[in-house]
Amino acid sequence: MRLTRRTMMQGTILSAAVAGAAPAMAQSRREKTVEAPVRWIDGAAPELHYGQTFGVAWARGTLAKGQALTVRGSNGDVPSQSWPTAYWPDGSIKWTAHAVPAGAGVDKLIVASGRPALPAAPVSVRETGDAIYLRSGALEWEVARSGPAAIRSAKNGERTLLANARLLGEIRAGSPEGKRVALTGTIERAVVEQKGPVRAVVRLEGHHVGGGDPYFRSPCGSMPMPVRTRCAWCTASCSISTRPTTSPR
Repeated sequence: MRLTRRTMMQGTILSAAVAGAAPAMAQSRREKTVEAPVRWIDGAAPELHYGQTFGVAWARGTLAKGQALTVRGSNGDVPSQSWPTAYWPDGSIKWTAHAVPAGAGVDKLIVASGRPALPAAPVSVRETGDAIYLRSGALEWEVARSGPAAIRSAKNGERTLLANARLLGEIRAGSPEGKRVALTGTIERAVVEQKGPVRAVVRLEGHHVGGGDPYFRSPCGSMPMPVRTRCAWCTASCSISTRPTTSPR
C-alpha cells in the first residue's frame, strides 16, 4: 500500500462530537451513564495503523471525576486506555484522551461508561537505575536514561530489530540560507509518563550536539540547545511515535 501525506492523515485522525452537549439536569455528583460517538474523519478505519490516541470533549457536569470509561465497537469493547486532560470549574471532566491498540479497524467507536477491556498483550514498563524497559508480548524496547542513544535496542524475542537509535536533526546557522549544521541529541533524563496497558509514554530530555561541539551554542542564544521528545508505545505494535520539541533557551 502506497503511503501519502493524505493517507497518513486519514490513518491518524479520529473525531468526536461534544458529549452531553444538550442541557442536562445534573442534580448530583453521582456517576451516570454517558456515551460519546467517535468516528474517523474520512468515515472508515484505515487499512493499517499502529495504534491511535484521540480526545473527547464533555459538557459541564456530564462526566464525574474518576468515572471509568471504555471504548466500544460494533462487536463489543475494544481494548482501550483513558485518562482526563482537563476539568470544568465544578470538578467534572471537560476533556478525556483515549488510546486504542494497533489494528483496531472499527469504523465507528463509542466512548461510554464502563470498565475498559484489556489487550491480549498489555504494554508493561520496568524501570532500573540505568534504563527503562517496555514490553508487549515478545517485543521489548530498552530506553536509556542518559547518553547518546535514545533507544538502546528493540527486540522481538531473541531477534534484534534495532540498536543505538539516536535523535538527529539539522538547522541553518544564522539565517534560512545559512550554513547547515547537523545535530545529534544527547539524552540527560528519561521519565515515564504513562505505563499502559494500551499506551506507554517516556519523555526524553537533553540537548543537541552540533558541529562537533559537545555543548553546541544556539545561534539565537548563549545556552545549549535543549531537546525534549515524547516517545509513545502501543500494544501489538512494533513501531513507536515521537513528538520532538527543540527550541533555543
